[in-house]
Order: sequence, then C-alpha cells, then structure tokens
Amino acid sequence: KKRVDSLANRLKTDYQNVRLQSIIEMEKDNNLNFDKSKDNLLKYSDTDVVICPGAETSKYVINAIKELGLYNKIKIITYDFSEVVKEGLLDRGIIASIIQNPKEQGYRAIKVLFEYLLTKTIPDKRYTYIETQVIFRENLL
Repeated sequence: KKRVDSLANRLKTDYQNVRLQSIIEMEKDNNLNFDKSKDNLLKYSDTDVVICPGAETSKYVINAIKELGLYNKIKIITYDFSEVVKEGLLDRGIIASIIQNPKEQGYRAIKVLFEYLLTKTIPDKRYTYIETQVIFRENLL
C-alpha cells in the first residue's frame, strides 16, 4: 500500500504529464490477477506503461499482456527479480526491475535485533538503509 501511494503521489507532484489510469490490487488467486490485468488492459487500451508489484504477481500480469499481443509494445517495470523477470529483461519485454534486496533486509534486521538482545548494543545510526538497485537488460549481459 505504501509503495503504491508513494508512486501515485510522486506522479501527481513531479510528473503531471503522466496519467495514472488504474491501480489493481493483487490477490492471492493468481488466475484472478491475470483476469484483472487483462480486463484493465482492455478497458485502458491506450496504456503504455505497466508497473508490476512483485516477482510472483508479475508473471500473471505479463501473461495477460502477452495474451493481448501487447508484449514489447507496453513498457513493463517490475519490482523484485525472478526467472520470469530475467527472461523479460533479456528479451526486452521488461524495461527495468527494481530490486529491493530482501535477503539483506532480513539479515540486517535479525543481526540488529540479536546484537541488542544479546549484548544490548544499539545501532550507531537511527536508520539502517539497504541498497536498492534498478536492473536493466544491459546489467545482465
């Protein structure tokens, strides 16, 4: 929810020439995600960019785009990285993927907590930042 709100606010304030057509809430039912994606693409036939929220749900959004014959016509941006995302980047169907480094997030959080619990060590900084990357096709070659 925060990711979507942040993106919507950024588009509204910094990119006023961009129109946000629709936000699709992804479900646990991936067939429903496919259907929702396809229905929205049919409803908004002038869509030129789709942002997929995660590696797992990206697969179903991309399949809907492919079924409608829009693959390599609509610009696709994903969050996270999977084989589907890698293949899409390599065949130019996906233009970029935002990698949030979840393994490092989990590792650092547990490390900070254990250091506090075992040694009462408080981190030097108030916040611990984890590197985020934007991956393009060229990064994979």
